[in-house]
Amino acid sequence: MAYEKAKVYFDGGHYIAIPKEHYQRSGRKRTTSKKQEIGSTREKFEQAFTESKELPKRERKEYIYNK
Repeated sequence: MAYEKAKVYFDGGHYIAIPKEHYQRSGRKRTTSKKQEIGSTREKFEQAFTESKELPKRERKEYIYNK
C-alpha cells in the first residue's frame, strides 16, 4: 500500500491520511555561531550583574544596559 508511512488522524467524522512526502519540516537548524554569540552576551550580562549587585535597582538597570 502506498500509504503505509502516512500520518493518519481523525477529524471527527473522517479518517485523513497524509503521505510522507507532504509532511511539514520541523524547525530550522541553528548555526553554532549564533550559540557562541548568545553565550558571550550572557557572560557579559552576568559579569555586569555581579558588579552592580550593591547598586539600587534603577541604577543597576542603567549600569547593566550601558555595559
